[in-house]
Amino acid sequence: MKISTKTGDSGETSLFGGKRVKKSDIFVGVLGDLDELNSFLGLAKCADLSTEMFEILERVQDDLYIIMSVVGNKFAPVLDKKPIFENDVFYLEKNIENFEKITGNLNKFVKIGESEISARLHVARSVCRRAERAFVAVLDSIVLEHEFKKNAENILKYLNRLSDLLFLMAILHKK
Repeated sequence: MKISTKTGDSGETSLFGGKRVKKSDIFVGVLGDLDELNSFLGLAKCADLSTEMFEILERVQDDLYIIMSVVGNKFAPVLDKKPIFENDVFYLEKNIENFEKITGNLNKFVKIGESEISARLHVARSVCRRAERAFVAVLDSIVLEHEFKKNAENILKYLNRLSDLLFLMAILHKK
């Protein structure tokens, strides 16, 4: 695959499947936010994380590629890609519960930047929130066929839970 095709010089890009759209298209926007989130998760993985947290981020990155393929196809069926299922959301929820047992009740604002690892995770969390807002904007702009609604609902839940999980992971890594 050639990297520099020069086909984007006019302000357009291709979605999966080759459909050309403006780079200002909201689908391209959410894909960019998800890509940025994935990049920051990769940066967080370069830190001194526990094996458990590293493996969680690895799985999340795999799930984000699936989400990106679904969004990049404008919710059309994606061959060889599974949708995001309720058990993927449950995986995040289970980890949230486990980390909440360690952090206890949090009842004050958290200062960001108390450690490099924590700051990296907080950046990923804030990018995740932006991706979630962009995803909601996409959902508000289209009418989904019935079979794709559940996948879209699961993706929205997933992004919401992911930001909570990243918050807890950041809290656990302050100093």
